[in-house]
Amino acid sequence: MKILFFLSNISLRGGTERACIAVCNELASKGEEVHLFSVAGDTQKPAFPLHPSIQVHGLGIDKNGLVLRFYLPKIFIALKQYLKKNEIDTLINVEVMACLFTFPFLFSSKKQLQYIVWEHFNYTVDLGLKQRRFFRRLVAKRADAVVTLTHKDQEMWRENLLPQAKVVTIYNPSPFNISTLEYQGNSKSILAVGRFTEQKGYDLLIESWNILQEHHYEACGGWTLSIIGDGEEKPKIEDLIKQLNLDKTVDIVSNTNNIASYYENASFLCMSSRFEGLPMVLIEAQSYGLPIVSFDCLTGPSDVIVDGSGYLCEPLNTKKLADAMLRLILSVQTRVEMSKFAKIQAERFAPQKVVKDWQNLLSSL
Repeated sequence: MKILFFLSNISLRGGTERACIAVCNELASKGEEVHLFSVAGDTQKPAFPLHPSIQVHGLGIDKNGLVLRFYLPKIFIALKQYLKKNEIDTLINVEVMACLFTFPFLFSSKKQLQYIVWEHFNYTVDLGLKQRRFFRRLVAKRADAVVTLTHKDQEMWRENLLPQAKVVTIYNPSPFNISTLEYQGNSKSILAVGRFTEQKGYDLLIESWNILQEHHYEACGGWTLSIIGDGEEKPKIEDLIKQLNLDKTVDIVSNTNNIASYYENASFLCMSSRFEGLPMVLIEAQSYGLPIVSFDCLTGPSDVIVDGSGYLCEPLNTKKLADAMLRLILSVQTRVEMSKFAKIQAERFAPQKVVKDWQNLLSSL
């Protein structure tokens, strides 16, 4: 089987790109012939290391989304030629908007190419793009398969689009091996990781932390909250921290290449997102045996936090989030037990398990 992953930009260091390259690497390590076609970015400088057998082709079109549409004919022709030259069996569109460049293959009379869409956004999120909704409807009827990141998304696709395509859930693989280090039960460090955007809800997290400081100050003595990331809302969150006089207990850390050390020394992780797809930070945290407190937002947290590995809270309810954090702060025994369950649950996201799910899908089409 010859598989081509169609990616927008091989040089971006986002979760989508990391997951794509991780799956490509695992498939290649299993002996599959894997090709990676990138519209933008430098193929000599991929964001993440590539298996040496992966064949990479790039167009190097470094334009934004609107200007990129003028290159549609060029991109389609280049892709068509590449597919034919390399006798590709299966085309995997990484994210549904990639269909903007590949949808003509859905209407091929010969239909010799297996057409798969790997959706990375949850079904309720379209980022204001009508095209995203259009392509979801189109591929639901015409594609061979749609891969969702969560079971809730799979359910929403089936209920809302009545797809003829096969819709399956395959998790993204964890970038970390399951840690063999002993859980730091005495740690008093709470961790949050992600870009400073409205989606991540750091304003809600700070509000919850403020509730703890105002009403449970003695219980929280010595505890700190560290938020790791960068982004457009960082100054806003920094101002909020100062306004609430939380400077001494909240630490903001810019993106770091040593994120592992923070996971290794944290007590638990807290996620306050308004919405997600499949939040990789939760999977990473479980790989290090961290208990998790999270809003039960759409989608992802309920797929990751199961069987005693953390607490799911009512979305956007800062009081509930604060209560859940307090429960973990007050009980080291609960944290230790949850840490054990977290590592067990992390096995579901091991690259070897994920690639087996991909191979099962590919062989079933």
